[in-house]
Amino acid sequence: MQISSLEELLKKRRGVERKNKLPYIESDEYFPDVYTLEMLAYTKAWRTKERIQMLAESLNHINRIMKPGNQMHVKIKCRYYAPCFALVTPIRAFSPDVIDTITYRRILTEIAMLGVGDRVAVVKESLDAISAATNEEGILKMNFEQSHNKRYSPMKIEYPTSYVDVRLEENYKNGPGLDCDLTFWALQFKTLVENQCHILSHGKRECHP
Repeated sequence: MQISSLEELLKKRRGVERKNKLPYIESDEYFPDVYTLEMLAYTKAWRTKERIQMLAESLNHINRIMKPGNQMHVKIKCRYYAPCFALVTPIRAFSPDVIDTITYRRILTEIAMLGVGDRVAVVKESLDAISAATNEEGILKMNFEQSHNKRYSPMKIEYPTSYVDVRLEENYKNGPGLDCDLTFWALQFKTLVENQCHILSHGKRECHP
């Protein structure tokens, strides 16, 4: 089923006017989230050319129809819960100046792991942004000085956590550890996209030009 807006799935609570009483979906209503993305990224049996193309088109469709301010709850029996990491807002391409969620770069990595190459718009936009933010020495730099970036800055997140972005260094207290991790991620991301390889369900390996 293809929808043209989130509102097509949402139900309104009757007689409720307060702002924190958000519209909702029922608990048995399927809705994609980062856990769906993670499951697909780390499994292979589902992969065919057609399904990978469908995923690329679906991710692009999500970004076309979802609005930045979207919010919803999930109704489970008589209670309402906020769905953690549901894809109710557009997936944001990489930017060296903005960090707005703890899973920021990880989502982009897992999209690339699907074998979609640059058919997903946020992947292509991210590649361009990475190139622009990489200095002459090949080091990816991000702006961690802006106040809105400090909450989710890698320097504030203890390792390991369930949702941490790719991280190899034990800590960032001394030396260029953070720069090394960011640059490793950039190279990993570019490699995943450029290879555009996937293993088909019958075991053969194919690479798309």
